[in-house]
Amino acid sequence: ADSLMQGLPIAAGLDRGHQQVLRGHKRIFVRQMPGDHLGVLANDMSLRPFDHPVEPDGLIDFSDIPTSTDQGIYLLPGTLGEIFGARHHVATILARPIRPLPREAHSALILDKGSYGLSYARSRYSRGFSNGREIDMGIAYRFGDGYSGGFDDNAYAYDGDFVMPLNDRIGMRATGHLYRREGHLAIPNDDVLNASFIQRYRFDRNLRLLFESFGSDGNSRSSFGYTHSRQGSYLGPDEAGDLYKGRFNLTDHGAVARRCWFHGQSLVTVSGKLILHEYDNAFANLVRHSSELSALWARPFGSTQYAVVVGTGTTEHFGVLPHVSIVWKRESVRSLLMGTIGYSERAPTLHELYLPNQNVLLYSGSGLDYEEKGNRLLKSERQIVMSLQAEIGKMGNTAGLTVAAGQIWDAIDWQHTL
Repeated sequence: ADSLMQGLPIAAGLDRGHQQVLRGHKRIFVRQMPGDHLGVLANDMSLRPFDHPVEPDGLIDFSDIPTSTDQGIYLLPGTLGEIFGARHHVATILARPIRPLPREAHSALILDKGSYGLSYARSRYSRGFSNGREIDMGIAYRFGDGYSGGFDDNAYAYDGDFVMPLNDRIGMRATGHLYRREGHLAIPNDDVLNASFIQRYRFDRNLRLLFESFGSDGNSRSSFGYTHSRQGSYLGPDEAGDLYKGRFNLTDHGAVARRCWFHGQSLVTVSGKLILHEYDNAFANLVRHSSELSALWARPFGSTQYAVVVGTGTTEHFGVLPHVSIVWKRESVRSLLMGTIGYSERAPTLHELYLPNQNVLLYSGSGLDYEEKGNRLLKSERQIVMSLQAEIGKMGNTAGLTVAAGQIWDAIDWQHTL
């Protein structure tokens, strides 16, 4: 995450936050905009770490997304990320691993030591084979003593992407992401020197299994398969009592299909998915369904390129949720001009709707002093986002200007009432 955070000052409209003492969070947020509006794509798969700390802010902790061994990390402005599969964001982070040539292998090992007893090790191995097989594996381990002795914070991450040809035109691809973090979370009391701590355990497990088929002329590809996501966020002791206790589990099962092909100088992609969502908050177990169908038409060649993404989704009890995005780019040896504009809608998550009402002991140790709850009256969030980027100069020595603007209606965010 460090390389990603260090590159942010050049991104207009984005800012970063780093709370080392209390929470150790590394956050990226859009200036003057509450809530999380930043997408993350890794190995062509969306990553949405689920974490529910006390006093939630809805932002991703980028300590939970190891990226330092990726070949490239790109910040896609506006709705450019929709071309790669992101949805309903004002910007998207795209992480791309090394894709070795046949009979070529790459490996990396990074070790860090820091304050508060921090030790962080990341390793990665990628290899291509002559028969078309590909292997990409990554392991990360992070340990920290925390703000005070005995309140450590440990994390493990395992990533893998495996491509296995079955014959000249058919193959399988398996992609997985496993993450586990446990230890203690510091509670931001008014007096930092007397900060209190709460037990913490959270995990993310993502799996995608695809069958892929390629056209005989190499100009088309079809895929279908299964996706699975299992996420949990646990806070507080197991014993019964008035102390804060959170036990939240999210499970998704999905069927996905996609076909893309070249038609002359144009690229056409049609994709769809069906997802079953399950939400368990220790008080109730809720289920709902969602679906999406989208199409991409692009002209990716030449000095002038453009793309259009059109689609619609449905979520149970929230109806139709359309999205549309237009991207235009003109590039030469000494200049770049790119613009994006898009409109999208999203339904509130089951967690945002049905977080159970709790009035518990958290801060003082002498009375019930913390309350949280979801909002069953939330509406679908709607947004329109525009961005314009202009650069002049040769590669590596340019001057540029980036402008972003937009409007959000019925914005969904955690609201602190005290």
